[in-house]
Amino acid sequence: MPAIDFSDFQAAALEFSYINASDSFGYNDRFGVYYRIGTGNWNELYYTKSSHKKWTCEKIYLPAEAMPENVQIGFMAKTHYGCGVGLDDVALTMIPLLGDADLDGEVTDKDAALVLKYISTGNPFFADDGNKNENALAAANADCTGDIDMLDVIWILNHKTA
Repeated sequence: MPAIDFSDFQAAALEFSYINASDSFGYNDRFGVYYRIGTGNWNELYYTKSSHKKWTCEKIYLPAEAMPENVQIGFMAKTHYGCGVGLDDVALTMIPLLGDADLDGEVTDKDAALVLKYISTGNPFFADDGNKNENALAAANADCTGDIDMLDVIWILNHKTA
């Protein structure tokens, strides 16, 4: 996989779906997600050997140490006599500024109001542009918990840049 340059971004989220079904004896395979900088050692981001008979969606926020330039992300499935691991719908969302839900380059009261509106209505930020909407939703998840909630509004209000 080619290297990715995260140096201009504050955060990134890796989302993927996978399945890891057990065989009739209860054996299942191991599955992991890793990153490395340059040609360094691979570091674990996510690991499971739990059985998932249905497709499972995961979203992982990359730690700060995985955010420089020249980063590679890799997936590993290791047989443990299971039925195999399936991987699909891999997406990487790079977030220029956490809390910047309107993507204007600043974290302001307007961003907090936009997130609050999203919480109360469930309507997307930018209905016209799927990619822009995904980036805005990722930025709105300012505390990186995976859920957009009132804690994100509070985080935004406490971290305003303008």
